[in-house]
Amino acid sequence: MTSAPEFQLSEEQAWQVVSVCTTEIASLKLEGLTAIAVIGSLPGGYYRPGQSDLDLVLLFSSFPNLTDLEAMLANAISAGLKKNVPDPSLVDLEAYPRLEAEILPNPETGRIPRPDLAARLQTQGKVLWGNLPMASLRMPTALEWTAEMDQFIDYWEMKNPQGSEVPPRAAVGFVLSLMRLFLATTGLVEYDKRRLLGVFSANAEEVQLPPIIPEVLNLSLAGQPLSQGQYATFLGSLPDFQAKIRARLP
Repeated sequence: MTSAPEFQLSEEQAWQVVSVCTTEIASLKLEGLTAIAVIGSLPGGYYRPGQSDLDLVLLFSSFPNLTDLEAMLANAISAGLKKNVPDPSLVDLEAYPRLEAEILPNPETGRIPRPDLAARLQTQGKVLWGNLPMASLRMPTALEWTAEMDQFIDYWEMKNPQGSEVPPRAAVGFVLSLMRLFLATTGLVEYDKRRLLGVFSANAEEVQLPPIIPEVLNLSLAGQPLSQGQYATFLGSLPDFQAKIRARLP
């Protein structure tokens, strides 16, 4: 969440914001919309004022035939934020349109197309409008998590080709996501970033972390700045860490 020093949403205010924004989105009466749920730190119980962002998932049975859906959602969110905060730009709230079929096993392959989303909705999601197809949901398998990780790494490498400048926050997020997805392949699902390093260290001893990785993660999660030397060493450690992770996937 991007915030000014004098403005931070309390947890109570954050719930009010997502509730009002959900009402604004629901008022659009979008064809095929079946549920609106909040995921992430707020329903997960680890919301941090001034640091956590807010994420809404919009589930559709089929996407509406609209060319301006993104703009409509942005306007609805802006209208909701204006009712709760002095400046909507101070709050980082995203709404992600997704198909119900993406969180359900594919009838032909039996696999869940978006394992991470399916798991988030089951373990931390809170429905604010409509209904989730809970009876049809299941937790992803190790192979489904592995496929999610492969897609995530491919996307990362496409967005950040070798030699490109990677912002510290993005690189830290990449490492945390690798840890989380690897743990998920072993049956451990952990979304709280503050707990993730400890859980990983205790349950993934075969993936030895170079000291720079926990050093940078702890500094980043504490909101502390990194020196250029620390960050350069951290970036240099990522290819080997990624290779170790991939070598131990199912």
